[in-house]
Amino acid sequence: MGLANISTTASYCPVDDNVKRVAKTPLPWLIAIYSLGGVMVLNCRTTKDLFHLSYIKRIGLVLACLIWHSPSSAQTFLNPSDVITTSDYPPNSWKRGDQGITHFRLSLGTNGQATGCTIVESSGFEELDNATCRLMVERAKFDMSTVFAANTEATYSNRVRWQLPAIDPRVLLFGVTAKRVPVRSDATKIKCEYSDGLHRIIDANQSCNREIPVLVTNQKGRKIKSNIFNQYIKEVDEFKNGESAYNLSVILAQNNYYKQSAYYMQKSSSLGYAFASASLCLMHSSKLHEDFVEFNPNQALEYCILSYKQSYNRVAILIFEKIKKDYEFSLDKQILEKARTTIVLKNQTSNAQSMVAGNEIIRPKDYPRRDNSNQVGGVTVAILGIEKTGKVGTCLIEQSTYSYSLDQKACSRLKEAAMYTPAIIDGVPAMSWTSQTVRWNPSAPSQQSPGSIIMQILLGALGAAI
Repeated sequence: MGLANISTTASYCPVDDNVKRVAKTPLPWLIAIYSLGGVMVLNCRTTKDLFHLSYIKRIGLVLACLIWHSPSSAQTFLNPSDVITTSDYPPNSWKRGDQGITHFRLSLGTNGQATGCTIVESSGFEELDNATCRLMVERAKFDMSTVFAANTEATYSNRVRWQLPAIDPRVLLFGVTAKRVPVRSDATKIKCEYSDGLHRIIDANQSCNREIPVLVTNQKGRKIKSNIFNQYIKEVDEFKNGESAYNLSVILAQNNYYKQSAYYMQKSSSLGYAFASASLCLMHSSKLHEDFVEFNPNQALEYCILSYKQSYNRVAILIFEKIKKDYEFSLDKQILEKARTTIVLKNQTSNAQSMVAGNEIIRPKDYPRRDNSNQVGGVTVAILGIEKTGKVGTCLIEQSTYSYSLDQKACSRLKEAAMYTPAIIDGVPAMSWTSQTVRWNPSAPSQQSPGSIIMQILLGALGAAI
């Protein structure tokens, strides 16, 4: 839950509430203790101590710092590090985000035990004040041997600083982060602030997590829920699947999640997918796409260069030519020169051509049974990366049925069964790009036969000439 530590270690740790964190932990926390005799400091714990705590305790790490030593007595505080420990932060206070400084005064008996506790100045939260006095009376021990005998009413004054650590925002759905902010006017509430600009007020014991949206498609008058978001998120997060990142980005864009779409397109680009990099080149090159990313022609050029290096493709070339035409005089000269020397149109004398009939690639028996029985159909449009061997190496979903099983069945069968004559570029077989559409038509509800599937090659803007 929390950590409190008091020490009279001789080393010096400067006061700095913005002290730099180590790794992703909130340690070390360095806060000075001022006294008449000079500066005493908290024991500066190392990060290895943190790993003995549970995850909940780590993210709830707390400092309850005792400072301002009392001049009214000469007793020695024997056990400062044991008074308020890791688990002593009141659970409800932690959930609400209560923080503050409690000023207290102890009355001490001749045996070194506290006989009473008075709150001199409240932290603003009764539960924190009560915890301070309770723990000090129960646990604090003092050496009274140096106290003058005439001082029959020895006291000890100090203050406890209850402070929750700064916690790195959690990454939530689609790359959006969230942080919990206490609502000062209502201790029972918490404000969730999201990096996409949204916020909401919830009960302090609730989570800021946002549920994954459920896509609902209309299939012949029937509303059908799709779990496609869940499937792709799992594949991206757990398996670093660049194809899934691209597919998820396209679906997000089609459903108006623009910033989230850009986030996953960047993921796909970083995993080596040329079409993701070309898409980012296009996004940055036009003010029409500012809902996705900032308008930045120089950044666009960098993505075009990256796309071309990842895989020769004419999309990157065409976008580069347009950027050069529209913004040549405002572009960074070094980036422009780098693009000119890197992005070069090659001599492509033939495109990849399919050698296998469509009905041999995706057959009626390949229609996923559940989708067929639920009357789920639609159109899958895939961008295919044809290797120089003629096999399909990459399958990106440009238009989805919103059925994960239908789209992925199309890709898996294309990779397994399709064969192409490779494109000829600069006189040799080379990787190239083409498009494939698959139309899924479920059988009539009264029929038990498999649904029908129609395949056709799409030529044109996303055709074999890519």
